[in-house]
Amino acid sequence: MANQAHIYALKQGIAFWNQWRQEHPEIQPDLSQANLSQFDLSHSNLSQTNLRFTNLSSANLQGANLKGANLSLAVLTSANLQGAYLVGADLTGADATNTDVRDADLRNAILKIARFSGADLRGANLTGAMVDGTIFNNTKRRKGCLSRYLWRKLTRRTDQRHSWCMYWHLYYFALIFAHFYIIFFYAKRTRRRA
Repeated sequence: MANQAHIYALKQGIAFWNQWRQEHPEIQPDLSQANLSQFDLSHSNLSQTNLRFTNLSSANLQGANLKGANLSLAVLTSANLQGAYLVGADLTGADATNTDVRDADLRNAILKIARFSGADLRGANLTGAMVDGTIFNNTKRRKGCLSRYLWRKLTRRTDQRHSWCMYWHLYYFALIFAHFYIIFFYAKRTRRRA
C-alpha cells in the first residue's frame, strides 16, 4: 500500500518531488497500488521506487528516471515512457499495451510475462533484458532495437507458448467437462435403477 506522505510529496509537482528525493536519498518511495493514471511524471526521479500494482495508464513518464524501480504488475497501458531510464527495473507481469517506449533504456530490465502488445519500441535498448514469456505482438521497432533473428525468435516463442497455454486450458476444460458429464450420467443412471 502506498505511503500517503510519498503520494502527497508527488502531488506537489515534479520540481518539489525531485528536490525531496535529492534531500532524502536514503528513502525508497512507496507508491504501490496508487492510482497515478494520467499523471504528468515526466523527468521525475522515480529510481528505486516501489510502483508495484500502480495504475500508470496514460501517464506521462517521458524522460523519467525509473532505474531499479519495481513496476511489477503495474498498469502502463497507453503511457508515455519515451526516453525513460529503466535500467534494472522490474516490470514482471506489467501491462504495457500500446505504450510509447521509444528510445527508452531497458538494459537488464526484468520484463518476464509482461505485455507489450502494440507498444512502440523503436530505438529502445533491450540489451540484457529478461523477456521470458513477454508478449511483443504488433509492436513497432527499429532495426537497432533487436536483430531480426532474435525478434522473430522471441515473438514466435511467445506466440507458441501462448497457443500451447490455450491448448492446455482447452484440454483441462474438456477433462473437467467429461468428469462432470460422467458423474451426471452415472447419477442419472443410478436414480433410474432405484
